[in-house]
Amino acid sequence: MAKSALLHANFHTSSATDAVKTPGSPSGHITPEQYGEIESLLVVGRKEDALRKAILYQEWSLALLIGSVCGAEKYAEVVQSYSHSHFPRATPLHLLTLMYADLGSKAILNQPGSTTSTTSAHTTITNTNGPSNDVLTLWRHNLSAILSNKPNNWQQLASFLGYRLQQESKVNAIFFLF
Repeated sequence: MAKSALLHANFHTSSATDAVKTPGSPSGHITPEQYGEIESLLVVGRKEDALRKAILYQEWSLALLIGSVCGAEKYAEVVQSYSHSHFPRATPLHLLTLMYADLGSKAILNQPGSTTSTTSAHTTITNTNGPSNDVLTLWRHNLSAILSNKPNNWQQLASFLGYRLQQESKVNAIFFLF
């Protein structure tokens, strides 16, 4: 019996090729061999390679756990991958998951179809192609999500949303926000 199958024999009751029911993956299954790949990488200290595999297999709970020990940047990458693959980008749930990983500013400022350039002084948004699939589509709900969950930078996020509304010439919304 292969080492990975032996290590994971307790995960299932049938043959080594049966999939293990795993909450968090889209299909609900990940094979013992796939677990073995991730585990083998972790055993030799290759956390980032294991993280890539967990993301590849869409084993999000394991990816989040591994990402958390790889550092804040890697954790944020996992949250962003998960959020983009599970939630429509204009929705409050998408914004909230990104806010929890300190990516709220990015979600608000980076609209689809735009080029964003960041300088040390400020962020400039150019080449806007409209608000479709954008946080502005549901700006009231997104603002409510920001205010109801108040991350440390909630005032900055609300200001960025106001800036975006101003860029789109949504005058009534700007008065409501400010």
